[in-house]
Amino acid sequence: MAAELVVVTGAGAGIGRALAGVFSAAGHPCLLISRHLEAHPELEGQPVLYRQLDVSDADELGAAITAAESQYGPTGCLINNAGMIHIGGLESLSLAQVAEEVDTMVTGVMNGIHHVLPGMRERKAGTIINISSIGDRKPAPGAPVYHACKHAVRSLGESMNMSEAEHNVRVINVAPGLIRTAIHQKMGISFEQYCEMLGNPTFISPAELAEIVLFCWQQPSHICIRDIAVMPTDCAF
Repeated sequence: MAAELVVVTGAGAGIGRALAGVFSAAGHPCLLISRHLEAHPELEGQPVLYRQLDVSDADELGAAITAAESQYGPTGCLINNAGMIHIGGLESLSLAQVAEEVDTMVTGVMNGIHHVLPGMRERKAGTIINISSIGDRKPAPGAPVYHACKHAVRSLGESMNMSEAEHNVRVINVAPGLIRTAIHQKMGISFEQYCEMLGNPTFISPAELAEIVLFCWQQPSHICIRDIAVMPTDCAF
């Protein structure tokens, strides 16, 4: 039986790039999607397709998934990882910035699910993994739109686990915090300053988180790890 197609959004860098690496290494053909995307040298020679697009564009996203499925078969796993953050409250962000976050982290997630779910229901098999944030249950000041989006995604997953149980479709919410990404750059501070602000915890690498996501996916199909929070042990947040 051929390995199932895995679709990863936000695959250009950070967590998404790490996810592409571990799922490809596990033998899965991958469709990698990002607004800013170049071929990953470490995946040279692997069955990987790259599509540069915005997940808020439902037509482009759907066309990319359809093309990948025509080559590698139905999507076995959709990983909604595309995300972004604008630091600031509603009084300081422009409405365009607010819309950009909502379009990426809520509309984009629903667009991907809308495209793959009918096939998963028909086959009575499939997994949707939403990369949320620890902020989906414990928001912090400074990024209310981001946290609202992540809360919405967690709620979506909870609802879908009820509606999709009869179709044997898994929906997994992974809520990480303090992953070593470039989020500090959005805050206009160095990584060292960011660490100090948070009490100098031991940050989790994208590769470590990707292995956790792969573990969730590799469980037998009758097991669904519905919601998992991943934080550094030495962080009190």
